[in-house]
Amino acid sequence: MTPADLALIKNAQNQLITLCGGIDAAKLISGYGRSTVGRWADVGDPTIMPTPAKIRLQKHCKLPLVTSAEALIFGRRLSDPVEEDSSEKCLMTVLAGIFAGKGELSSYFAIAIADGVLSANELTGLDRLVAELVRGAEEYQKASAAAKAKGGLKLARAG
Repeated sequence: MTPADLALIKNAQNQLITLCGGIDAAKLISGYGRSTVGRWADVGDPTIMPTPAKIRLQKHCKLPLVTSAEALIFGRRLSDPVEEDSSEKCLMTVLAGIFAGKGELSSYFAIAIADGVLSANELTGLDRLVAELVRGAEEYQKASAAAKAKGGLKLARAG
């Protein structure tokens, strides 16, 4: 796993834990201890959450943030087969994808400039990540318009 891959997954874990209500709530949902969940949330710690915890937390939040980050490592994106039209996508899922993409871009950029040089390959990687954020912004605009047409969104409260 490259440092950029790890940073992408760690940022997704951090966001997932935050969306689940923080470390204390995530420890109850996942069944793991506070210090373990804290290591998952700490983007500077290399600890990756195990699959059972990842599934529990993602099911609780109804957002596959870590799984989406893992797919991005392979140049893939998750899609909902029931809602292929981006105008029908859940606004929160679209925003979560944008946040994950922002984290990936930030991590990639930090690693790329660490040696004081941006190579042509690194610039191409940055171009790809920025293009993904632009697509995410377009998906957000469609999802937002669809939500506005329905009179807004009613968000369920966690817990």
